[in-house]
Amino acid sequence: MKKLWIAALILSGIPFVSRGLNTVVAAQTTGDILRPYSQIMANPAIPLTIIIVNDKTAPVLFQPPTLYSIRARAAEMTTLYVQGITKQNTELDTTNFTLEQGGASDKGTPTSIKNFTKGKVKLFENDRVDGLLTFSKMYNMLQPFTIKHGKDTVQFTPPVEAAAPAPGR
Repeated sequence: MKKLWIAALILSGIPFVSRGLNTVVAAQTTGDILRPYSQIMANPAIPLTIIIVNDKTAPVLFQPPTLYSIRARAAEMTTLYVQGITKQNTELDTTNFTLEQGGASDKGTPTSIKNFTKGKVKLFENDRVDGLLTFSKMYNMLQPFTIKHGKDTVQFTPPVEAAAPAPGR
């Protein structure tokens, strides 16, 4: 349920409070943290929010102990979090997501959290989709890149801090 609220919080600006090492960080909202690292792939059947997983976004998206393994994976290869809710009955082929950067193209490998299993997934209206896409290597998140899925495309032009580790790491 936490992940469903994340997309809503991105737009709403509700304060996000993180407790760690006896400190409380409430200066940024969840939306403020995720917005620079996310784009919406506007498909009429299933709009997908795609978020770059890094040291800043992982703690917002995941909880320990899952957080640690996902953050370690994201440090070694480009990892994107994918989330959406279907607007109508549809089929999602999770094997045809590609990342393009600097003339290179790489096919993503899906990892399902919910309804994001490898292959064609039959979805009904209001089904939730949650998953991770990993790519074969670490791409430069300081450079623009494109994510394609069939006819749908989304361009990422990440901020300079996109690849920077979170403070205190």
